[in-house]
Amino acid sequence: MLDQDVALRAVNYLSSDLDYAPWRAFRRELGYVDDMLERTPLYGMFEDFMKKTVDIPFTTLGTNITEDMTPIEKIDIAQMASVACNYDYSDCVDTSVRLFSIWMEDGTNNQIYPDLRSTFYCTAVRHGGLEQWEFVHQKYLTEQTSSEKDRLRRALSCTREPWLLQRVLEMSLNSDEVKGQDVLSTVTYVANNRWGRELAWDFVKHHFAELGSAITTRSGLYRIIRESSEKYNTEQEYKKVEDFMNSGDDVSEAGTAFKEVLDRTTTNINWLKKNYGVFETWLKSQI
Repeated sequence: MLDQDVALRAVNYLSSDLDYAPWRAFRRELGYVDDMLERTPLYGMFEDFMKKTVDIPFTTLGTNITEDMTPIEKIDIAQMASVACNYDYSDCVDTSVRLFSIWMEDGTNNQIYPDLRSTFYCTAVRHGGLEQWEFVHQKYLTEQTSSEKDRLRRALSCTREPWLLQRVLEMSLNSDEVKGQDVLSTVTYVANNRWGRELAWDFVKHHFAELGSAITTRSGLYRIIRESSEKYNTEQEYKKVEDFMNSGDDVSEAGTAFKEVLDRTTTNINWLKKNYGVFETWLKSQI
């Protein structure tokens, strides 16, 4: 990762940059920052800054993708929409909800271009309720195309409702709803949702043996430990992982994965201690 001062100075140029490459690099660098700040008092300022940063690029590019566009033009629009909707930029949210509502009205008129569906589905579910979630669930159960089915499964994990996130986690152990090859990503999707992080960890902890049977490979089971704890960055979370690691013979074979998680959590804790003040000063200067 770049030195934070260098990275932050570069960010200020992005508000007028429409090119794919710098935004891709930006997302890679600040994706980790987002994860680390997500549950700190700074996140509101960070989110506001991101809304300002995407304003001109999103407004300029829009969300209208057509078949005569070049692949890179389509990627530019899809990428900017993903960033804007992720930070609840109002025009992106409104477009997502509007197009999703049109689709819901008759169940067949899906006007959302495929490149935008993952972002728009997720945004509409996040800003919706049970009705939107159930609509996606029913579409997921009947969809035959694997790529569209994956988009719908991911969208189910975008809700803010804990009880619906719990349903997604329970789905992962139902082979009629989620294939064994998709169990890991289903749990990870929930873990990556700020409202589902603790639910996912508790689910992994309490259903470790069942998940092992469903995933079938040792490497997959190790990954579910690593990926469901990827954003951990507090002493309390370190202790939680340590307690799980020492909880009994059922998890003894996953010792390597637990050690990696503990090492990464320590790195995250130290990063936050070192850089919190840097980001606090910088974000306040952007107000």
